[in-house]
Amino acid sequence: MKYFIVFVLISINTEKVLSLDSTSMFKNINFLVYNELYYNQNINDLNQNQKPNFLYNHKFENTFGINTLIGKISIKDTNYRGNFGLIFGSFSSYNMMEEPSWASFLYEANVGFKISKKQNIWIDLGLMISHLGFESAIGADCWTVTRSILAENSPYYETGAKISFTSKNEKWYIAAMYLNGWQNIAKITGKSNHSLGGQITWKPSSNFTLNYSNFLGNAQPDSNRNMRFYNNFYAIYEKKKWGFIAGFDLGVDKNVLKEQGIWYAPVAIVRYQLNLKNTIALRGEYYRDAQNIIIEIGKSKPVNLWAISSNFDFKFMKYFLWRNEIKYFFGNQALFNGQQNNISFTSSFNIIFK
Repeated sequence: MKYFIVFVLISINTEKVLSLDSTSMFKNINFLVYNELYYNQNINDLNQNQKPNFLYNHKFENTFGINTLIGKISIKDTNYRGNFGLIFGSFSSYNMMEEPSWASFLYEANVGFKISKKQNIWIDLGLMISHLGFESAIGADCWTVTRSILAENSPYYETGAKISFTSKNEKWYIAAMYLNGWQNIAKITGKSNHSLGGQITWKPSSNFTLNYSNFLGNAQPDSNRNMRFYNNFYAIYEKKKWGFIAGFDLGVDKNVLKEQGIWYAPVAIVRYQLNLKNTIALRGEYYRDAQNIIIEIGKSKPVNLWAISSNFDFKFMKYFLWRNEIKYFFGNQALFNGQQNNISFTSSFNIIFK
C-alpha cells in the first residue's frame, strides 16, 4: 500500500508539472497513470479465495485487492512514436504467469516509424496492446467492470511487428502483424512457431465502428502443434446517451488430447448515460467450448457457459471513477468451486491521470 501511495503522489505532481506549459519540450509526450482497486464478493461461497482459472481480472474473492497499477509514457511526432509502460497487480500476476520474471511487469514497449510521405503507413515493433477485441487491461476504458468471457480467454497483449495503414479520412484502418505467438512476450520453451494476425476497421461515421481481427498460428506446445485460426468481430454504435456493442469470436484448434474442435462466444452490451456523472450498462454473453480447447476440464465435457451482468458507474472530480457490477454465471459444468452457477458482486475504484 505504501508503494501505491507514493506512486499516486508522484503521478499527481507529474500531472501538475506537465500542465504548466503545453508548449514546452513535453508537448509530444503523454503520461498515463492508472490504478484499479477492487473488492470482489462471491455471493455463492464466502470462503472461496480465487476465481476459476479462465478468469484473470479481479482474481481474488471475498477480499480487497489491486487489479491493475499501470504507469505509461507515450511519445508521438509526425514520423515516429513510441510507448513504454509497466503493469502490476493481480491481473498481470495471473495473466502473465508464463512470462519470465523480467517480462511479467511490462505493459507496453514499442516504437513506430512512418514509412510513407504521402500515405499514413506505419511500422511498429515490440510489445503492443492486442489487436483482438474491444476490451483492454485498463478497466476504465471498458463499458463493464469485469471483462467478457471471450476477452479473458483471448490475448490482451502481443509482441512482434506490425504494418498499418489509415486512410486520409480516417474511415479505414488496415493492419498486418507478425507475432511471437498467442499472447507471448518472450519465446516460451516448447513453443517455437511464430504467428500472423490481421485487422480491418471501418468507421463510416463518428458514431459507428465495425471491426474484424484474426490470428493464425500455433498456440499449443510443439508436442501438440496445430494451426489455430481465431476470428474476432465486433460493432460499436454510440449516439448521444446510448451505446451498443455486439461481438462474436470464433476459434478453431486442437485440445490437449489432439482432438480438433471449435469454440465461439457472442456478447452484447448496452450502455446508457444517465447524466455527466452516472452511467449504467447491461451485458449478456455465451461461451461454447465443446472440446475443452480453452476451458480445460476433461474429455467429453463440453462447456456451455452463460453470463449476465449489470453495471453502475459514478464519476467524480476529474480523475476518479467508482464502478459496481453484479454478475450471474450459469452453465452445464461445475466451474465455480464445484457449482454450476455463480453470483458475484465487484466494486472497483479507478484512479486515472492522463
